[in-house]
Amino acid sequence: MDGAAITPWGGYALAAFGVFNLPGNTGTRWSIDPIEFFRAALRVGVDPMPDITTRTGRRVFFVHFDGDGWPNACDQPGSPLACKVLVSEFLEKYKVPTLASVIIGEISHEGLYPKTAAEGQDWARRMYAMPWVQIGTHTWSHPFNWVEASETHGLGEATKSHPYGNYLPLPNYTFSTETEIAGSASYIDTRLAPPGKTCRMVLWPGDCNPPDKAVALAYASGLGNINGGGAPITRSQPTLSYVWPMGIPKGDFFQVYAPCSNEENYTHNWTGPFFGFERVIESYQLTDTPRRIKPIDLYYHPYIVTKAAGAKSLHTVYRWALAQPTHAIFGHQYFRSVNDWRRATVSRLLAGGWRLRGGDALRQWTQPDSAAAPQLAQCQGIAGWNQHGRRRYIHATAEQAILRTGIGKVAAPALVEANADITRWEPQADGSVRIGLQGHLPVEAVFSLPSGWKAQSTQGAKAETTSAGLRVSSPGTALDLTLRRT
Repeated sequence: MDGAAITPWGGYALAAFGVFNLPGNTGTRWSIDPIEFFRAALRVGVDPMPDITTRTGRRVFFVHFDGDGWPNACDQPGSPLACKVLVSEFLEKYKVPTLASVIIGEISHEGLYPKTAAEGQDWARRMYAMPWVQIGTHTWSHPFNWVEASETHGLGEATKSHPYGNYLPLPNYTFSTETEIAGSASYIDTRLAPPGKTCRMVLWPGDCNPPDKAVALAYASGLGNINGGGAPITRSQPTLSYVWPMGIPKGDFFQVYAPCSNEENYTHNWTGPFFGFERVIESYQLTDTPRRIKPIDLYYHPYIVTKAAGAKSLHTVYRWALAQPTHAIFGHQYFRSVNDWRRATVSRLLAGGWRLRGGDALRQWTQPDSAAAPQLAQCQGIAGWNQHGRRRYIHATAEQAILRTGIGKVAAPALVEANADITRWEPQADGSVRIGLQGHLPVEAVFSLPSGWKAQSTQGAKAETTSAGLRVSSPGTALDLTLRRT
């Protein structure tokens, strides 16, 4: 009997032929290519599939950080708090969509650090007032072992893996899942958030294994959720066994994992080397080539700036990420796209083609490049496509779309890529197309236009012809334009 095989009824891989341990506890490896194995076993073919790594043809990029170390002192003259350095030297410099969180037990006057509470709260208010910062909570007491804490409602004993016990030892605090989630969000909304902004996400702490009740409460409280998972794949550990899935079901709901890993994985749990976070760039690269399997998620903790080497590594990662052609979104948008992915459907049409049902937060679809190219004139709700590696990324303009492919090409204007979402794609009676794009950074878009077509915009947008197509850029985060024959 073979250890792994593709069969008429599907396929199988015995345990030792799936993931195996390397000698000397040096890591794990797949003995088969899991992606190609499942593709062959499930007879996937060239049917389009929903995709959360890419948005309007560009790789998704977002920033999120847990609140750990917000009041820690930095190793520099004057010993400024980490929150001051993070806000003034990073968040005010890199104005990109950022999901930011704090731990109530670290910043409240009733918490662990009453002497720094006032300053910590001032910096939190300054941070949350930034338009490019989305508000999150990293809970009240940072549960390290939420399952045990929720069962015993007690701190428990300190262990090597949980040196504080089940959660931070806050004065006069009795553990409560409601306080951890809804209570911490309410504290932020009433004391730290500016008017008109509220907490949108809970960032799971500790072992990132919240019980079903906690995940259900997050949804019931109107909060998205993220953390757990990751992808600490590096050139020294170049294996898909180090890449986690997008999340895990918890009861009737879904815990969304962080797509990438934070500095703990690259600094041996913050024991050094403190510059190790630079290696996350290897993870970003290996999850983009030869296959794009993850977005870029710049994920860290405030304490990374307490060491000069850590702060330098964070600057290095920010600069690398911002140099890439990405589509920047907020963490809550990623959370919604994961849930839309789980509900998405693809159905084959008897007349040929596919009906795609995504969601408001999921408009990207992908096919192997071996599939015939989309015929835009025969599609409905499809704006265009581009290619990365061996995959074609197809941009839908609505929650439902009809994709038809074929040989040859009927001349039609197409969107190749953009760093903004499509808010309008309306063919007009005169043959022109009215387009709306909305993002979080100055808009960049590339169009493929048939001969004799041009773009018109009244918002100060600039257009130039490049080898990739007509490149349109705007100083604002929104762009309205019309494509028409000259």
